[in-house]
Amino acid sequence: MHLLGQKCAICACKTTGFHYGVPSCNACKTFFKRCLNSKKFRKCVNGGACPQNSIDCRFCRFQQCIRSGMMAYFSENIRKSQLQNSDNLSLLLQKLSIMDSARKNLFLNYQLSDDVGLNDVISSSSVHYTPKPVDFSNTFYDWVVIDLVTTLDFMKRQEFVKFLAPDDVRTFLLTSFFQCATFSSAVRCSGENIMSFPGGVDIFPFKMSSLNPKLLQKIRSELVERVNALKMTSEEFLLLTLIFICNSVNNNLSESGRSFLGSYQKIYSSALLQYTMITHRQAGPSRFQDLLSLCHVLNTTLEGMGCVAHLFRIKHPAVNRKQLYQDIQHLF
Repeated sequence: MHLLGQKCAICACKTTGFHYGVPSCNACKTFFKRCLNSKKFRKCVNGGACPQNSIDCRFCRFQQCIRSGMMAYFSENIRKSQLQNSDNLSLLLQKLSIMDSARKNLFLNYQLSDDVGLNDVISSSSVHYTPKPVDFSNTFYDWVVIDLVTTLDFMKRQEFVKFLAPDDVRTFLLTSFFQCATFSSAVRCSGENIMSFPGGVDIFPFKMSSLNPKLLQKIRSELVERVNALKMTSEEFLLLTLIFICNSVNNNLSESGRSFLGSYQKIYSSALLQYTMITHRQAGPSRFQDLLSLCHVLNTTLEGMGCVAHLFRIKHPAVNRKQLYQDIQHLF
C-alpha cells in the first residue's frame, strides 16, 4: 500500500509506515510498544473527561491506538497490506490455539488444589491445579467448577484484559464467562445430540431434572444442533468466542471500558470476516453472517439457563457444595 501523504491514524502526523496493523508515525508506534510492555493499569488523568481523540493523556492515547486498529500481535514494519493482514491473522489464530489447547488440557486432566471462591479466581494472578487421579470420575459439581475456572483463566490471558481498568476487568469476567463457557461446551459436544460434560455427565444437577424437562432439553440441544449444522472450524470457533465475550453493551462498564471492548470486538469481527473470505471466497460474507447468527442461539440458551437456575436456587438452597458453584449461581 502506498503510504506517501497519509496521516497517522492516532495523532494525524505524517505516517512512517504500517505499525501494529495501522498507518502511524514513529512516535505513536513507540508509545504503543511501551504500553504493551507496561504491566500497570492505566486510568484517564481527567477522570474520563478528555476530548475525543486526545493524545495528551496516556490512557486516552492508548484507547485511540486501539480504536484505530493497533494490535499487539501485528508485525511492525510490513508494508504490503495483503501480506500483513494474512500474516497477522495467522499469528492471532496460532496464539489463540495455544491458549485454547492449554485450557482443554487443564479442563480434562486437572482439578483445583483448593475450594476457592469466585473472588479468589478473579483476583488471583494464577490458579493452582493438581493432576487428576487416573481413577477419579468428576461429578457434576467438579465439572462445573473446573470448566468455569479454566474459562476465567483463558479469558484473563487475552491480551486486551491487562489494558482494562480493574473494575472493568471484574465486570468483563463476571458478565462474559457464561457465554464463553457455554459456547465452548457446545462446540466440545459437536457431533453429538446434546450438550454434556465428558463421560456423559449432564450439564444440570440431578435434582434439577424435574423442574422443567422440556426447557432443559431445549437448553441441552438447541445450541449444539446449530453448531453441528454449521460444521465450524477451530479457527472460526476461537474468533467467534472473542467476538461474543467482547460485549460492550453493559452499563456496569465504564465508558472507556465499553469503547475499548467495542473496538476489540470490531477487530475480531474483521479477522473472522477475513478468515471466511479466505476459506469460502465469494461465499465468505454469507458464511460470516451464518456464524454470527450463533450469538442469538447462545443468548437464548443462556436465558433458559438463568430461568432454571433461579428455580433451582429457590427449591434447593446451596448446601455443602463447592464454594465457586455457590458463588456463580447468584450471577444468573
